[in-house]
Amino acid sequence: MSSGNPTEHKVNRCVTYALDIYRYALQEVRADILVRKALSSHNNDSKLQSLLEDISQYRTIRLIGAGKAACAMAEPLIQMLGDRISEAVVITKYGHGRQIPGLRVLEAGHPIPDEASLRAGEEVSRIAGSCGENDLLICLISGGSSALMELPEAGLTLDDLQKTTKLLLQAGAEIDEVNAVRSRISQIKAGGLAYMAHPAKVVCLVLSDVLGDPPQTIGSGPCHTSHEKNIDIIKMLERFRLTELLPPIVLSKCIQRTGKEDREIPNVSTAIVGNINSALDAASKRARELGSNPLVLSENLNGEAREAGRTLGGIARRLPKLYEENGVNCLLLGGETTVSVHGAGKGGRCQEIVAAAAMHLNGIPGVVLLAGGTDGTDGPTDAAGAFTDASTIIRAGSFPAAALANSDVYPWLEKAEALIKTGPTDSNVGDLVIMLYIADEKNSDKSN
Repeated sequence: MSSGNPTEHKVNRCVTYALDIYRYALQEVRADILVRKALSSHNNDSKLQSLLEDISQYRTIRLIGAGKAACAMAEPLIQMLGDRISEAVVITKYGHGRQIPGLRVLEAGHPIPDEASLRAGEEVSRIAGSCGENDLLICLISGGSSALMELPEAGLTLDDLQKTTKLLLQAGAEIDEVNAVRSRISQIKAGGLAYMAHPAKVVCLVLSDVLGDPPQTIGSGPCHTSHEKNIDIIKMLERFRLTELLPPIVLSKCIQRTGKEDREIPNVSTAIVGNINSALDAASKRARELGSNPLVLSENLNGEAREAGRTLGGIARRLPKLYEENGVNCLLLGGETTVSVHGAGKGGRCQEIVAAAAMHLNGIPGVVLLAGGTDGTDGPTDAAGAFTDASTIIRAGSFPAAALANSDVYPWLEKAEALIKTGPTDSNVGDLVIMLYIADEKNSDKSN
């Protein structure tokens, strides 16, 4: 992991500890580790253990996976079930695949679907459709699944899917709103994949990157009935002024009642193998090991990233006072914010949080705010996130206002040597924010 070129300026112990906490959390939420924990015979509460305890009853077992953590989720199951699996295919984001014996790996576009996403959609529908009454289909879902495997409804093209996805993301729509629209225009989503596999038994393992872990939203719910009845899609599109911009056929699908919300998806069992709480628990544990006193503020961080950043920066600024009064010197949050794009710049959710918080921490000794994705990717960039401390603005050589106004915070943070780059992490449980204060770092911060 790198944070720009931290050796080129004096990185204080507070920044080093925050990066350590973040790295530790990433390691603990790796999908293979979480799945193995769920499969462990020592896990008496394991729902997954009971779901797979009697595999001898099935004629064949097939495995399908999609998402940024698909390879890591599949590996323990392939090792456990061995040649009992007749076919195993996963789809992941470009650069996130790796070779695993017995597993066929496809890569496709994210967050915008591409031709490879369509080919992947055709492949998983073929596998699901080949299942029979005495068969088992194991479906592994992690964040990113929605874009990675696509099978459009009749009359829709890839261009329709791409334009729709881009418009919703640029508008700053929440993930449940984006996926409600996606469910209307895809045969795989909203329970479509499990419906194709009927009457086979379906076991769905989910690594959640969505607040509250709703299986209908994660990956657009390929094994679960649509939750779209909870969202007025047309009102949502009007709020974002998208009704005139969407392809007419997409708008038509959004207006029509599909019946997906009433469709029964029989014979499906689901287990959540990890979520943002897994990352927060790990971060808390490591903070205590480093001598800090952590407090988890929320696992439901959401809303506009830059607004969240301004609020969190103000909170972090008060950490020295909080430490004096209550002994708490580390605050943790998890969740996922959104970005309303205002320019043609480069950045991501976590980077916007950090840039917006930078003004509050300018010149405040001993305090750092770090925000990073657990998947190693923050927006369409090679950074997982970033950090800010007392000297970030000095290193950047300017204030972040212009970068935020143009949605172009990546270059600003890069100049400040504040970007965090991890590469693929084999996980995706949302974003982690770490705010840390170390009292004896005051003098070293002033010397930066």
